Amino acid sequence: MPELERIKRAPLSSVLTGTSELSRRRLDDEESRALTLMVAEAVKRYPSQDLADSAGEILQDLEQLALKYSLLKVRRALEALRITPGQKFFPRPDEIAEEIEDQRERRMIPTVDDTRHYLANLAQWKREHAEYMKELEAKSGDQAR
Repeated sequence: MPELERIKRAPLSSVLTGTSELSRRRLDDEESRALTLMVAEAVKRYPSQDLADSAGEILQDLEQLALKYSLLKVRRALEALRITPGQKFFPRPDEIAEEIEDQRERRMIPTVDDTRHYLANLAQWKREHAEYMKELEAKSGDQAR
């Protein structure tokens, strides 16, 4: 019976265990530095707000947003919120995510599917263009003879 009790407790303990720091996805070093610099620059625009205690958590949340959407989309959202009327405080990560989604809906930022579709069309165009250029070269080679 003790073995059965251990089996029942094992899944429960794994569910209760939080995500370890090592298993969480992270930006590469260059993107992480860019994110840190971007946040530091944005914080300067809110001098009356003391963000020293929450800077680490903000960076972690924005890193996860950058992994989910992209660093460029996080930057665009921060830039848009910075000039939004009534934005008196540094935007919370959920406000930044909402702005990214709003921009996506306004089609300012293409969706991942839009980007994949564009790249597929571009690849198709490149193949067709390469075939066309080969045909032209073959024709010009035949005419030169």
